[in-house]
Amino acid sequence: MSTLLQPFHMLARAVGDAARAALWRSALIGAAMLLAIIGAGFLLIAGYLGLRLVLDPAPAALVMGLALMIVAAVLVMVAKARSKKNKKPSVPADVTLGLPASLHAQPRDLVAMAIFTAAFLFGRRMAGRRNPAQHPN
Repeated sequence: MSTLLQPFHMLARAVGDAARAALWRSALIGAAMLLAIIGAGFLLIAGYLGLRLVLDPAPAALVMGLALMIVAAVLVMVAKARSKKNKKPSVPADVTLGLPASLHAQPRDLVAMAIFTAAFLFGRRMAGRRNPAQHPN
């Protein structure tokens, strides 16, 4: 019985290790994003203070606000252009082999198939142990 549980223990350990690694990556990425946002804030403040020395505070704030709005508009336009450029079919025509779209495997279907296959093989193995005369393996 312990030989049957070993693969499950190894799988559980691998899943735990992968989850722990993903959590660390997420924490590091979150910390990096927080520091980037704080750094951008300091750059904006430094830009405003520099403009304030040249202009009055109100025109300096206006110039900074307009510059940020223009940068945001350019980023939105770039994002729209990329999304239009990347609107290709998810499965190329030569890969489909003429199958209807309903037969393409989705990720959750692949997981269900993997679980079914594991259960099927486990059942065959258990049946072979109960009836050794019928199953010589």
